[in-house]
Amino acid sequence: MVSNILLTEALEVFDNFRGCYSLDEIEEINPWEFHNDSSFVINTFEKKIKHGGHWILASYWPDNGCLEIFDSLGPMNPLPRQIFNILSRYGRVILTNQPIQHLLSDFCGFFVMGRLISIHYNQKLETFLSRFSELNLEENDLIIEKNVVSFFRNIGGDQY
Repeated sequence: MVSNILLTEALEVFDNFRGCYSLDEIEEINPWEFHNDSSFVINTFEKKIKHGGHWILASYWPDNGCLEIFDSLGPMNPLPRQIFNILSRYGRVILTNQPIQHLLSDFCGFFVMGRLISIHYNQKLETFLSRFSELNLEENDLIIEKNVVSFFRNIGGDQY
């Protein structure tokens, strides 16, 4: 399980990363302030709840007016209406249609980091999702952990 502090520190290496927000902070997100692609990590719980929640990644591409909401639990975890209503103001919303995380897994932060890494390499959502098992979701934790740790070690982050 990762924290907003770890996510923020790790993801600051990406030019398009704009921060971590809790459910009660998402009104502060304004992708129109940015003149290039932007990604935000959102916890589905409010800030006052110290432990728990679920991390998702919202990525905005202003050139095509599209906002991708990546949720590693996919349709098994309905997106809170508040998040959808606020973020859909910025354009057409694309939601993850395939679960790659087991419901009992706490690797959502790793999946968020993995998706942001794949965006860094200009990988489409479908391509990223195709790297994971649709039948054995538990093995996906090992896949994402290996990929994320490998990426950060390769860029010189020995602490990962």
